[in-house]
Amino acid sequence: MIMPTHLAAFVVTVALLAMLPGANNASITRQALMSGRRAGLLAVAGASTGILIWASTAAVGLSAVLLANPH
Repeated sequence: MIMPTHLAAFVVTVALLAMLPGANNASITRQALMSGRRAGLLAVAGASTGILIWASTAAVGLSAVLLANPH
């Protein structure tokens, strides 16, 4: 078995990126710290709703592509 030469660097990079907080996390933390628990929970609800809408539209688009392909 041939091992890719940069596999270790790739694994380390992916692990570090997976641990970093994203923009949603920063926004939610800021809202909670600046405006309280209720604002933080509303920010969580907004972020979750956005992710749900994004994932649903991505699934619909993928379904349309798969249905358009006769094979």
